[in-house]
Amino acid sequence: MARDERSAAYMADGYARVTGRVGVCEGPSGGGATYILPGLVEANESSIPVLAITSDVPVSSRGRYPLTELDQESLFRPLTKWNTVIDLPSQIPSRFRAAFRAMTTGRPGTAHIGLPYDVQKQDLPADDIWAQAEHRSFPAFRAAPEPQAVTAAAEVILSARFPVFVCGGGVLLSRACPMLVALAEALGAPIWAANCVGRRDDGSQYGSVQNFHGGLGGRSAFDGLDTLSFPSNCRVTAIEMFEVTVPALMERKALIPDSGGAGKYRGGLGQRVILRNLGHSPMSIYLASERVRHPCFGVAGGQAGSAGKVVKNGEPHFPKISLNRGDRLEVETPGGGGWGPAAERPALLIERDLADGLISPEAAKAVYNYDRKAAA
Repeated sequence: MARDERSAAYMADGYARVTGRVGVCEGPSGGGATYILPGLVEANESSIPVLAITSDVPVSSRGRYPLTELDQESLFRPLTKWNTVIDLPSQIPSRFRAAFRAMTTGRPGTAHIGLPYDVQKQDLPADDIWAQAEHRSFPAFRAAPEPQAVTAAAEVILSARFPVFVCGGGVLLSRACPMLVALAEALGAPIWAANCVGRRDDGSQYGSVQNFHGGLGGRSAFDGLDTLSFPSNCRVTAIEMFEVTVPALMERKALIPDSGGAGKYRGGLGQRVILRNLGHSPMSIYLASERVRHPCFGVAGGQAGSAGKVVKNGEPHFPKISLNRGDRLEVETPGGGGWGPAAERPALLIERDLADGLISPEAAKAVYNYDRKAAA
């Protein structure tokens, strides 16, 4: 039992991420269907298979304005990978098999099945009820690219002077971390990610690939974007999801003021992330990144951003790290380089950066020759 339908959907999402199997949640019709939807949207955007089963008004009562009547099929259609409302008892087995097939094959996603109250009370032949074992986990029936595309990708990678792999959640979902590490080591290519592995206190193994992002460089007409989300297996994954999977505490996650290179258009800021191992067993982190020794340079007279930094218990450490219980890992991702001379930055943009805490008053005065008190 969950506190409400929203909690049930997020619990099913977490179950699917940890176990590699389809998460299932259930809710009532009407308001319950609307409450269960946000969790499905997040799971679907993250390619996580979650099945939401909602009850519905009796088929015989449709269109007669019974309490909690809602067009669930239209509600869920644009926000799930697969969706249906069942009309006849005989449709139940095939529709459930179709839902599991859609959720676990191709790009994984969510599904919704509406079960009218009167349909739930009917009987079915036992021979009609069976499941396809291959769909119990995801991804099922893995898709493969065209051989020509594989060859072309290999040629691009091998011809790159400084190959870099930017990896997302697909590597983790596909259980492809060892293969990626082997390829990167063979090529000597850095991976802008951290692979955290170890054992929980109950002896079970865990593994989580987390992406680190720095600021983007300034452009000729606008500032560089600040760092993207961390952890970021999907667009809006909460830190709590990482802490549920891995016995660790994210003590801090914040933008680093003054880390973006100064210029007419400022470079995006890097971020500071502090992680502490809470487990009794060591946590191994295989970390690789760029711009640690050499910061992002500026363009057209812009200044360089800050360099990245990796610190374990106050001491620089890179790239393979082992955290014992209580050890702290601090990562500072690099800031982007600025574009154009800092002297040409409009005062309005400097004042906005000061108000947002993106630059310090000291940096505004030293780098941009901007005195907030004098300007006031």
